[in-house]
Amino acid sequence: MSSEERDQLSRKISDLTSQASRIQSETLRELSQDISSINTNLDSLAAKFRNLRSKGYVYGAVSEKQLQDFKERWTERKRNVEEQLNSISRELRYKYDDVEREIRDLRDLFDSNYRDAESRYSFVEQTVNNFSRYVDAEEDRVEALYKDIEQGIEKIKKELDEIEWAFNELAKSSVKLHQGEELIFACKGQHLEDRKKQGPKGTIFLTSNRFLFEQNEDIVVSRTLIFFTKKEHIQKIVIDKPIGALGSIKDTEQGWLFKAELLDVSFRDQAGDMLFKLDKDSTMIKELIRRIVEGHIDTERIGSGSTGAGAVKETVTPVAPAVPTNNQIAESQPPVQQVERLAPREIRCPGCGAVYDKPLLKGMTSDECPYCSTTIRF
Repeated sequence: MSSEERDQLSRKISDLTSQASRIQSETLRELSQDISSINTNLDSLAAKFRNLRSKGYVYGAVSEKQLQDFKERWTERKRNVEEQLNSISRELRYKYDDVEREIRDLRDLFDSNYRDAESRYSFVEQTVNNFSRYVDAEEDRVEALYKDIEQGIEKIKKELDEIEWAFNELAKSSVKLHQGEELIFACKGQHLEDRKKQGPKGTIFLTSNRFLFEQNEDIVVSRTLIFFTKKEHIQKIVIDKPIGALGSIKDTEQGWLFKAELLDVSFRDQAGDMLFKLDKDSTMIKELIRRIVEGHIDTERIGSGSTGAGAVKETVTPVAPAVPTNNQIAESQPPVQQVERLAPREIRCPGCGAVYDKPLLKGMTSDECPYCSTTIRF
């Protein structure tokens, strides 16, 4: 065996030592971190729910109930998980001692007779690999005891992080919620006015009553040299529509390597579609909008199990866009099932006294009298 081959075998033996040590230490550390994270997240998410409730968030009742269920499940399983972890810890020490002894003997053999060590190396390598497979199996067995709880907690954490971000954005925006209106969701978006790449950038707000888009960005107003530009900050509400005015909603992706999430929406009171580029999953946003428009989101309100006296009666009717576009005709996109509110009392125009007999679309707070153009507030 040449000097180079001898050095290579020595490095391979050292690698086996490092591999076995890493397997033993990282397994216990990762399992312990999982247990600690579950304990921490259960407490922190409960506190985050309380904080969001204090800000006026009235949805997420299903997730809040799930969090309580996860807490109860964890209380039942935690002791067993910790006992299993302790048992694995003891067993790992015994097995690691055996593996370490094999590697140490191999090293001693290498120092005395490196040719015999070369023949012995494959057996010791297999011993380390068997140790690795055993550890993986034991790790999977313990993780199975709490994986559903861990995954459920992560899903709720992601949801609350997004809602917390939405409330922070609302606080910085020029959007003012109406009395009784609640924020449901928000995401970054760009209105692609040319349906390609150009258009205002800002935030889409989804509330119980409205679909809003606020432009909030720095735009170049003049350019003197290629490196010197003058910018102006624009912050204004570009779209403010009753949620019930939404017609068709379509989601799609653009691009191959770097996919862009796109949302195509239309409104009853205007022709054509409006295309938005989102920083969130467009399919998720589309389904959320449908749940808001169709009233299904109300099942996630706090105390949604009861309906108070004098509640506004709702009927569900299909609503198509005011003027269908070529794309809508081609794709035959099914219309949103629009929730309409039947007025609980007769409404008359304060200007001419005419009876207002149109259905009140979800989110509508006012409309113009068709006879005298006076604003009628509901």
